[in-house]
Amino acid sequence: MDQLTLDEVVGLYESVGWSAYTSEPQLLLEAVQRSTFWVTARDHGALVGLARCLSDDFSIFYLGCDEDWCRILSTALNDAGYVLSGRAWAGTF
Repeated sequence: MDQLTLDEVVGLYESVGWSAYTSEPQLLLEAVQRSTFWVTARDHGALVGLARCLSDDFSIFYLGCDEDWCRILSTALNDAGYVLSGRAWAGTF
């Protein structure tokens, strides 16, 4: 799994307007790292995207993403039968 630094996570969240999450940077980084699954997108090493998945590890998952990521993921997830609700994907395994 990719390694994340505090500065790049905070920078990414602030760049998409999610500054409410950046008031406690260490907690934000820990929350991302404790997600069931997370994946990053990088451009020449720079963090440009992040998607997190939370799950009960049994039947349901929720994937939160910003609008650009949701557009990118929508085709693949729709083809797999998942449904977009707001900015979160929900589905079953």
